[in-house]
Amino acid sequence: MTRTVSDRAFFESRKGQHDSVDLKALLRMGASRWYWMLAALLVACMTGWLYFRLAPSRYTAQVTLKYLERHSELDELGQSRPAYLFTNNHADYLTEKFNVKSQAVVEDAVGKLNHPFTFYRIKDFRKIDVYPFQALKTSILHYQAKAFTHGTFILDPDLTLHYHSETFSRSWKLIGGETIRVPGLSFHIDRILTAPGYQYRFLFNDPSLWAKILSEDIKMAEVEEAMPVMHLSFTHTNPEFTQDFLRHLIRSYQDFDLLKKQHSHDISLAFIRQQLTIYADSMRHAAQKLEAFKESQGMLTLSDASQSLLSQQEVLTNQLQKLQLQGSFLDMIKENISRKNEPVPALSLGLDASTESSFTAQLNQYNQILFRRKELLLTHPSQAPQVLLLDGQLSSLQTQIHQSLLYQQDKNQVASRLLEQQIGTVRQQLVLLPQLEKNRIYLQSNFDINQRIYNLLRDKEIESSIIRAGILPTFALITALDLRQDAPQPWQIGGLSLLTGLILGVSALLLARSRQLSFESLHHFDYHKDIPLWAVLHRYKGRLNQTPIDLIRLGSDRSIFTEAVNLLRSRISLEIPVPQKNSVGLQILVTSQMAGEGKTFVSLNLALSLVRLGKSVLLIGADLRKPQLGNYFPEADLGMSEFLQADRRDYQALIHRDPVTQIDYIDAGSPPQQPGELLQSPSFPALLTYFKQQYQYVVIDSAPLGLVADTLPLVTSSDVTLFVVRWLRSHRHVLAFARQISRQYPTANLKVILNAYYSDPLYEPYDEQHRHKEMKAQYGLEKYGTKGYVDEMIKLPWYRKFLCF
Repeated sequence: MTRTVSDRAFFESRKGQHDSVDLKALLRMGASRWYWMLAALLVACMTGWLYFRLAPSRYTAQVTLKYLERHSELDELGQSRPAYLFTNNHADYLTEKFNVKSQAVVEDAVGKLNHPFTFYRIKDFRKIDVYPFQALKTSILHYQAKAFTHGTFILDPDLTLHYHSETFSRSWKLIGGETIRVPGLSFHIDRILTAPGYQYRFLFNDPSLWAKILSEDIKMAEVEEAMPVMHLSFTHTNPEFTQDFLRHLIRSYQDFDLLKKQHSHDISLAFIRQQLTIYADSMRHAAQKLEAFKESQGMLTLSDASQSLLSQQEVLTNQLQKLQLQGSFLDMIKENISRKNEPVPALSLGLDASTESSFTAQLNQYNQILFRRKELLLTHPSQAPQVLLLDGQLSSLQTQIHQSLLYQQDKNQVASRLLEQQIGTVRQQLVLLPQLEKNRIYLQSNFDINQRIYNLLRDKEIESSIIRAGILPTFALITALDLRQDAPQPWQIGGLSLLTGLILGVSALLLARSRQLSFESLHHFDYHKDIPLWAVLHRYKGRLNQTPIDLIRLGSDRSIFTEAVNLLRSRISLEIPVPQKNSVGLQILVTSQMAGEGKTFVSLNLALSLVRLGKSVLLIGADLRKPQLGNYFPEADLGMSEFLQADRRDYQALIHRDPVTQIDYIDAGSPPQQPGELLQSPSFPALLTYFKQQYQYVVIDSAPLGLVADTLPLVTSSDVTLFVVRWLRSHRHVLAFARQISRQYPTANLKVILNAYYSDPLYEPYDEQHRHKEMKAQYGLEKYGTKGYVDEMIKLPWYRKFLCF
């Protein structure tokens, strides 16, 4: 048990100030200024309400897109994939967000929207977009972006149209059918759709500039990482416009996506159609020659030998033509490869299976890397490391494909020479046949070959057209368009207003506490224990109006304030012997460091307390610069300043008696030119000596020590110096000044009076609460157990009690 207690004591001794924060003290601090918190909450709530009323609404329309693996209706019929499909890298589809926000796509959506002007109405200091309503149905006749001045059109209630820009202004009276011309823009008013009595403002929507503005509010983000599902959203102030624009944006994005993927097929179709034109001409010429030959010579009967030779020749010639066609395809691929950054169509060349598969794989790989490079260029410069890496791969593949082409061309050349030799042999054999039969057979064979090649090209054209027509978009919509209001949200604004109000209130409390430089803590006496604290005067809670009834209350109530003054009186009587008859009275000096700390009020209450004991008391107003004592008593004809300036000796003429309190007092009089010289003249000490022989107590209300030197002679000549420190008014280092005076003038017998004390939780320490309570108990500042002994004679209104006045 002993070890546990000692351990707890050790850890308590190791705690810092931040470990001993009293939460109750913090709560009391906030409750003491509840009206600050309430005002901050009201201001924040009012600001939130104004924001809710005046802030423009923001709406967001959103759809969810899924990027597909199957890009064509024919993908399921074969194992091959087009070159434009995504690779296994999940980040490929992320580049689509740059496509959907591209200038071309957004401008196309703007064109589909067909909204040349945006009409506004002014309501509650806000511009409200009235879309889809249009006050005027218009047709754009001419627009020149460089000449347009981007001004504002204003349609008045009387249907007068105004145009204002920095360089041009004009007005028109509308009746319908007018043509409006401004610099760079002309449009025709087809119909007036609004009635008189409404005012509208509208702006022309430049397609290019408007697309740039709208693209900033287009957002696209992954639903989940590594999943090809994206959220596409658009934000605007008008709900109908938000939905319509997003719908048109999706259509434009689909068109752009299909056009991009169909481009490679268009190249292949163009090449095939070019070859079809060539072979159609060749076949037509061959048919004309054959027909002319038949008409001139007639049909001949072929012998078995000639038929066999001609069949061989036809087979060999057909093979040679195929090799030539392969050569044309190889030349076309070689030409496309030589063009940088262009896709190469991967067509069937009629090669052997292994060569055809290898060659097609190289072309598909080349197209895939080329597509990835184009996607990267949307977000990276051409000199970026990723782009340079792909350029290196493309260069390597170009070299491999070029080598494969050269190898295949060499192989075809060898085969062509062999076929030509064989055809020459057959032709030599045919020389022996009749010349006419040979010519007919040759013409028929040429016609048949051209017809077969033409039919082959037609089949290829149909195949490519079917594949192109079956291409699907890269993405599909998997959710319907959803519209929501993002701002302003009532609950969010309300919650944020309450939170802001609390933060403002707490900040005001902390700011007031941190900026407080006055005497706010009893802990200051711990650092100046050589300066005795004689009395703590509680704050007087009434209003003193310097009337007789107020002075009667000061002398007759049973408040804590009056009892504290009585305690000061008793302490003076106990620690300084009460003078006997025919002896010199006590001289009590009341002073402070600065003005406004309650010297006059303490002097008056001390004198009243002594008078109630039947003591003879003289209250002297020695503050000749800013006299305050005359505010509590009737106006005197003769004051201290006039008396000393006249160098008079009839001291009794200075004394005035208050008819209410029966206090003898001397008024300070009118402020003189040289108050310090008057108080240090020989007349003033002689005056004090005289009155000390006439009264038991001479209480002097003096000027502040920290401001003027008028009071210093009185400090050394007084029996006791009461130094007044006002709670929450005097500077927090005022005790250092009092200690300096006490050390410089040891005979001053300086005692500290803490004036106008009241407990204010705002300035109480929120740590070391135990020591704070000990000091309050030490100086009798706790109010427990006072019932029946003291009371509050002056009843405060309920609102002043709540407001801590």
